[in-house]
Amino acid sequence: MPLFYCYALNLSILILIRLDLMLNLHFVRIIFLLSLGTKIFIFLSKVLIMKKILPVLARLSIVACILLMSAKAWATTCPNATVISPASLPIVGQAVTCGGTDDINSVSIAASVLTGGCNNTLYYGGQEALYSFTPAATGLYDVSYSGQTWTSIFIFNGCPTTGGTTCVGGIANSTALKNISVTLTAGVTYYIMFDTYPSPTSPCPGTFSLTQILPNTATATINGGLWS
Repeated sequence: MPLFYCYALNLSILILIRLDLMLNLHFVRIIFLLSLGTKIFIFLSKVLIMKKILPVLARLSIVACILLMSAKAWATTCPNATVISPASLPIVGQAVTCGGTDDINSVSIAASVLTGGCNNTLYYGGQEALYSFTPAATGLYDVSYSGQTWTSIFIFNGCPTTGGTTCVGGIANSTALKNISVTLTAGVTYYIMFDTYPSPTSPCPGTFSLTQILPNTATATINGGLWS
């Protein structure tokens, strides 16, 4: 018998003895006494069980809350950026995954990235979507976005909140459809971020595409270059 049932049984017996002494009960009332004792036993058993379970549930609730808060707080920081595998290219019309908070903003962004197409701090105000991409081949890549107005595409050669990281390319305007082409080097981890003015609150719902623009040798001579 579990220990808490023993406690409940002992408490039930003590209560019955106390009632007998106080009320001077006779033997003829033993049935009523046993019935009362059974009810007390069941009640105390439930109470003791709950006393054992509630602390465990409380601890689990605290742990769950911490995990949920942590996941939300770190949703769009660099260690938790969504990784894009080079093998998955080309990506066409994939849903953008946004964080629940504005983690990368005009305050947290590194000053070194605020150059060229990434210098408009007004477009770091939304609940951004952050991706990391390490190309397998050096070349020209095109990143496009479709969905919300007042959005931006920023591409960095490192974590945008780390000093020394620079802007590879960026575009920010009021249109719902935009794209940018940049040259990326194999083996370097780049961060691609979709953000908003805001309003809207985030670039979600929206979709993005990432493709490598391959050289077209057939038209290279006519067009005066290797890129189609």
